[in-house]
Amino acid sequence: AVVSTQSTGAGVSYYGVSNLEALCGHVEHKFELRYCEQMVGRYPQDMPIYKARSPIHHAEKLSGAIGFFQGSVDMICPPTQSIPLYDAAVANGIPTFYVEYEGEGHGFRKAPNIQRCLSNEIYFYSRVFGFEPADKTENPPPIVNL
Repeated sequence: AVVSTQSTGAGVSYYGVSNLEALCGHVEHKFELRYCEQMVGRYPQDMPIYKARSPIHHAEKLSGAIGFFQGSVDMICPPTQSIPLYDAAVANGIPTFYVEYEGEGHGFRKAPNIQRCLSNEIYFYSRVFGFEPADKTENPPPIVNL
C-alpha cells in the first residue's frame, strides 16, 4: 500500500515480499510450491505481472513511513526480501526502521519477540503520527529519516 497509494501514512511489514520474481525463483517449501502461479500467474511467462506487483520495482513511489520486522532464518520470505525495500526507503528519505529477529522464521513464534514487535509498531506509529503511547517502549528501533 505504501507504494501503490498516496493516502497511506504509515505501515509495517512483517516478513513481507518485495520482489515476487525472487520469491518464486527460490520456493522449496511444499505449501508454497504453486502459490505464485495461483496468486499471480505463470512464471516466467507472466513476468510483467510479477514486476507490476513487486514493490521493489516501484520503490520511487514510496509515500508513507514504513517499518520492517524480519526473521533471520525465514526460508519463505528471507531477509533479502525486506532489506532492499528498507534501503530504498532510507535512500528516498522515507521514515523507516528495520528489525531482524535472530532465530525467527516466517511467522514469529517466540513470545518476547511478538510482544516486542507490537510494542515497537505502536511506538513507530506514535512517532510518525505524533501521539503518546499508553505504555513505554523498551529499546525501540531507531527510526531513520524521521
